[in-house]
Order: sequence, then structure tokens, then C-alpha cells
Amino acid sequence: MTKYDPHELALVFPPMSEAEFAAFKEDIRDHGQHEPITLYEGKILDGLHRYRACQELNRDVRVVRFEGNPRAAAQLVLARNFHRRHLTTSQRAIVAAEMCRLRPRGNTGNSPYLTAAQAATLMGVGKDLVNDARRLLKSGDEEALRSVRDGLLSVSAAVREKGKKKTSFSFVERFAQRLDRTLHGHGDRDAQILHSAKPLLQYIALRIQDYLDPRTAEPLLSPEDGSV
Repeated sequence: MTKYDPHELALVFPPMSEAEFAAFKEDIRDHGQHEPITLYEGKILDGLHRYRACQELNRDVRVVRFEGNPRAAAQLVLARNFHRRHLTTSQRAIVAAEMCRLRPRGNTGNSPYLTAAQAATLMGVGKDLVNDARRLLKSGDEEALRSVRDGLLSVSAAVREKGKKKTSFSFVERFAQRLDRTLHGHGDRDAQILHSAKPLLQYIALRIQDYLDPRTAEPLLSPEDGSV
């Protein structure tokens, strides 16, 4: 059997679950390969699961070659899989975001296969949601992305959660900057703010010491107890 690699466009969709694939494979075992596998640039553009099933069943595959341009190839992938797969709105948004992030091979410019608007239309989602999905992809938060791809988390919820984390981190950064300015003798107002927070800082310092050296840990008391 001829070996084919998957085209990058075919990988934007999440794979079938093992249970779904097992049922799909049994259908091919009983009824044969219904549709040919579509090749583009010598790789599988459409039919990854058909190819895998035929490999595992040790059957030759029927293939056709797609001769269209890169945009048409991307449109074909989205159009065919949109109707086959039962994806949530957020899963479709991530697929659209992945698609408009990819660049055709040999492309000397910066144009993706599809624009955000084109991918959003083909996947039946709003452009704003696709742009949120693009920001989520850019963040590199693999845990959040995996949850969205698995249908466990919405894009909007993931973006909101990242916003909360960023706000918390920004507060810590600003506090550290105030501390640094005070230690270097700059900023009277910074010094006043830090002085008012001195009990809290002492409390945090003790807890950090407890973490670094548990043998010296003292009973856990809050700053309000007046013992720190």
C-alpha cells in the first residue's frame, strides 16, 4: 500500500474519538471505502480516517488528486468536514482560527489560505469569535486549547479566564514595581502604600519561609490576628 502523509490543512479538525473510529472502521470492513481519498501536493487533504482504516484493514485505497489553488483546497476541507463532524460552535471557531493562521507552501507574502472572515463564514461562526480563537491560539495556553478542542470549554470562557489571570499578574507586577522603587529610595507615595501593607508582606514572607523550610513552620495565622 502506498504511504501518504497528512496535509497540514487536514489537521485543523480534531480527530475522531477511538469509539467513533472503531465504528467507522467496521463500516469500511463491511461495505468498503465509499469515497476516495483526496490528495493535494502529494498529501492527504481529505480522508485521514478512511486512510487509517484501510491501512489497519490492509486494503488498498482509492485516491483522487485535487488540482485547485490553495484557497480552494482550504475551502474544500472546511466544507466537507463541516457537514460530517458534530462540533460545538467553539470547536468550529478554533478550526477557523487554525485555518487562517496557516500559510500556503512557497507563499512569499503573508497571505493565509483563508481570511478570518472567509473561514468564519465557511464554519458558520461569527468573525469576532474567530478572532477570539486566534488570540487564544497565539497565547500558547495548551491546556485551554485542549479543553476547547475537546469540546469541554468555550472560546469565550477560555478568553475570560485568561483575562482574569492577566489582571492578577498585572497587579503583582505593579506591586513589585512599587516595592522596587521604595527600596531604591524613590516614590514617597509608593512607600506609604507599602508601609500600610507591611503586615501583609510580613505574613507572606513567613508563608514563603514555611514553604521553603517546612521544619520551621509556625501556626497559620492571618495578618488580622495581630501576631505578625
